[in-house]
Amino acid sequence: MKMLLNICKNTHLTEKKYEYLFLLLNTLAWCVIGFVVWAIVSIFAFRGMEWMFTFVGYFGLIPGFIGGVVEAWRNEN
Repeated sequence: MKMLLNICKNTHLTEKKYEYLFLLLNTLAWCVIGFVVWAIVSIFAFRGMEWMFTFVGYFGLIPGFIGGVVEAWRNEN
């Protein structure tokens, strides 16, 4: 998360816009991680689209969005 925040800070955007960009990219990255975890787990159990949305949603919301907000708050000037 810290590396992604630093990449977003180095863009030529205003402070609020780079924070929005960071939250968007961080949430999307965690959604992809959730999809990969579901793809591996679905080989053995939890097959179906509803489980995919559950894995992607929880990974995107909890560590992605909420973790991104906490990380942005910690790194404010």
